[in-house]
Amino acid sequence: MQIEQEDYDKCIAYTTRNAKGGKAPFAWELSYRFGPRVSGCARITAEDVYLDVNGRFGFGQIRFCEKGNRERMVDIRTVEDRDFIENLIKANSKGEPLIGIKDGSINRALNRTLTALGLKSKYPKTSIHGLRKLYAGRCWDDNCANGLTYMENVMYVNKQLGHGVLRNVRLLKVYVTHMEKY
Repeated sequence: MQIEQEDYDKCIAYTTRNAKGGKAPFAWELSYRFGPRVSGCARITAEDVYLDVNGRFGFGQIRFCEKGNRERMVDIRTVEDRDFIENLIKANSKGEPLIGIKDGSINRALNRTLTALGLKSKYPKTSIHGLRKLYAGRCWDDNCANGLTYMENVMYVNKQLGHGVLRNVRLLKVYVTHMEKY
C-alpha cells in the first residue's frame, strides 16, 4: 500500500522532533526521493552516486543494485534531491554504506514510527515499499505535468523502478493507482 504524502511528512517530522529512528529516516528519504527497494537503501555507497552525469534532468544519477544483483540507474530529479544525496555522501566515509543499517532495521523503524503516530492500522502491512510507491506516483505526476505521453510515462517510471521499460501496465498500476486519470 502506498504511504500518503501527508503521512510520510508526519513520519519525518516525528523522527526529527523526537530524535527517533536513528539512520532509518535517511533510508526512508532515499526511497521517497529515488524509489529504491529497502535493499537498495541499505547497500548504496558514495561510489553509486554520479553527480557528474547529467541524467534526464541534469542533476546526476544514482546506481542501485537490488533484487538478484541487478543494477539500474535512477535520475536525480530536482536540485533538492541532489542536495540531499550530496549531504548524505559528505556525512559518510568513502566505501561505506550511506545508511549503515540493515533492511529489517529500516522497516522496523518505519513500523515503530507509524505505530507511535497512530497510523499503523491504516498501513497494516506497509513497509518502506509504500514509500517506493509514493515515489512512483510523484514521478508519474511530474512527468504528466511536463508533457510525457501515457506510454512514455509508463516506460520511464517502469525503468526508474527497475521493472524494465516494457513491463506490463497492470503492475505499474499497483504502484501508481491513479494512472487512469491522465
